[in-house]
Amino acid sequence: VEEIRKDGARVFIEYSNSIIKDGDKPIGVLAIGRDITEQRKAQQALQDSEVKYRDLFEHTLLGMEVLDGKTGKIVLANHSMARMFGFKSPEDMVGIDAFKEYVLQEDMDWVMQQFSQSLADPTRREIATLRAKTVDGRIIWVTGSATSYIYEGKLAVLISLIDVTSAKEAEYRLKETEERIKSIVTTSQEWIWAIDLKGNHTFSNPAIEDILGYSPNEIIGRKSDDLLFEDDITLVRQVIARCIDLKGGWSNLVLRWKHRGGGYRYLESNAVPILDVSGNLVGFQGSDRDITVRKQAEQ
Repeated sequence: VEEIRKDGARVFIEYSNSIIKDGDKPIGVLAIGRDITEQRKAQQALQDSEVKYRDLFEHTLLGMEVLDGKTGKIVLANHSMARMFGFKSPEDMVGIDAFKEYVLQEDMDWVMQQFSQSLADPTRREIATLRAKTVDGRIIWVTGSATSYIYEGKLAVLISLIDVTSAKEAEYRLKETEERIKSIVTTSQEWIWAIDLKGNHTFSNPAIEDILGYSPNEIIGRKSDDLLFEDDITLVRQVIARCIDLKGGWSNLVLRWKHRGGGYRYLESNAVPILDVSGNLVGFQGSDRDITVRKQAEQ
C-alpha cells in the first residue's frame, strides 16, 4: 500500500494482518507494517531496465539472437537478425538450429569451437568475420561476436552480427582494381613516377630502365635535379613552385633527362597533385613519354 509519511514523503508499506481473539470471540486485528519502499524502487528500476534493453534489443540495427547453450537452437531474435537472414519475423527463427541453418559446412568446425569457447569463458569478446547462409540460400558476409550469459535461468549465448557483404564486395572490387592498375603500371612503356614536394622520387615503374637506363630502386630517393639536364633545372623548379601554390599539376612539359649511358633523352611530362586525407598537398605523380626520336626528327 502506498502511504504518506508525516514529512510528506510517499512510501510503500507491506501489511500482514491477524485476528486477535478472546477465546472464540474476535476482539481486534493485529496489523504489522513493513517499509518496502526501497524494494519497490529496485523492482521498478529493474522493470525500467528490462523495458529499456528490450527496446534496444528490438530496434537496434545490429542483428541479435540468443542461442540455447546446450542445443544451439534460437530462443530469441530481433527484427534486424530476421531481416538479415530473410525471415518474415523474429518469431519464425525461434527453435531453428542456428549452426545447421546458417553456417557453411567448411566453417562448421571453427564456428563450433568458437561457440564452446564462448560458453566456457563469459569474459571472452572476440570479433570475427565469416560467411553465412540466408533462408533463401544466399551467401552473405557477417561480422560479430558471441557472449555467454544466463537467459531465463539457463546458460545461453548472445550472438551479435552485422551484415558486411557490401563492404566485402567493395573490398574485392578494390582489390581487382588495384591489381589491374598494378599490371598497367608495371607493363606500361611510359615512365610512371611520384615525387614529394622537395622533388625526391618516391615511386618509379620498371619503364625507367628502358628510358634512362636506371632501375626503379636507383631512382627512388633521388632528386629530380640529379637527373635533369642542367639548363632545364630552373624551369622545373619554377613549374613545381607554381603548382605547389595552385595545388595543381602540369601537362605536356618537355624536359631533357640524363641517360645512364651518356647523352640525354627528351621526355614529355604530365602530372597531377597528390593530396592527403586533409587535402594538403604532399607531392605529385604522373607519367613521362620518351619523345627523343620525334625531337631529333624535328631538329
